[in-house]
Amino acid sequence: KTDSYMFRVHKSILPRESTVFKDMFAFPVKESPTEGNVFADKYEGLPVVPLIGDDEKDVIQLLKMFYKPT
Repeated sequence: KTDSYMFRVHKSILPRESTVFKDMFAFPVKESPTEGNVFADKYEGLPVVPLIGDDEKDVIQLLKMFYKPT
């Protein structure tokens, strides 16, 4: 999720392609909102990872790289 858009992506793709997401997903998921809990927000029952301040065009390019054909 950026300031303006939400992107639905496969959770398995992000940690495979990025150590930052791999480390982020290694933390336990908490259901109740707490300070610093990046998974407090949900959309349609799925966790939301906020990318506040990131430009949508940059996120689109990043996701294109993650979903590159093998």
